[in-house]
Amino acid sequence: MLHHSGPEGSESIARLLKENFYITELDLGQNKMKSPGAQALAEVLTDNNSIKTLNLSWNDFKDKDAAFLAEGIRANQTLTWLDLSHNGFAEEAGVVFGEL
Repeated sequence: MLHHSGPEGSESIARLLKENFYITELDLGQNKMKSPGAQALAEVLTDNNSIKTLNLSWNDFKDKDAAFLAEGIRANQTLTWLDLSHNGFAEEAGVVFGEL
């Protein structure tokens, strides 16, 4: 579990995860990743084939970030549990995630 890494830290975490195919559970809740983190994580989810459980709660993601995350989630073949609670998502994000 890692907390309060912010947008800059989330980009570093994403770089590390791109090279790691052994982690199956990841708790990145409460990191205030914002848009840069959403974009970086979307890339990780697209390429990663080991993460099954991912907590992204409390990261200040907004509706505009939903498209990035949805793209990564859609491409991922192994993710079975995802927590996106307590972010700033509203109706637009609900539509994007609902299409998944």
